[in-house]
Amino acid sequence: MYSRAYPQGIANSCWIVNPSVLPKLYALAIGNSPVFIPGADIANAPHGTLMGLPIIISQFGAAAGTWGDIILADLSQYLIGVKSSGIRADVSIHVAFVTDESAFRFVLRTDGKPWWTTSYTPLAGPTMSPFVSLTTAAA
Repeated sequence: MYSRAYPQGIANSCWIVNPSVLPKLYALAIGNSPVFIPGADIANAPHGTLMGLPIIISQFGAAAGTWGDIILADLSQYLIGVKSSGIRADVSIHVAFVTDESAFRFVLRTDGKPWWTTSYTPLAGPTMSPFVSLTTAAA
């Protein structure tokens, strides 16, 4: 995965993992050197580092052993758009009129997607991307 990441984005990258993957990370090593270092520094990497990059734990990732359980992502290459009208705030005194309560509602419309529409093909070697996902594990 590291070799398929866009080289200029490695410094900005992080690992996004499902919580079910964490037990498997403790066994990872290259020779005698561990590649997973559990978190000890709340400010920089509260969930640890993998190959020197911080880990973000997300419940929205796929389960361990399936496609998308570990993602190497350069989140600076992800665009987020906000509707030009901004936050809309509404108030109603009618919703809970009987109990003399007011109801408040705030609406913010956003959307996001990767800045890149396709992967990058260098002159030599495999394709590269700012978002790389681990494939399904073989049984």
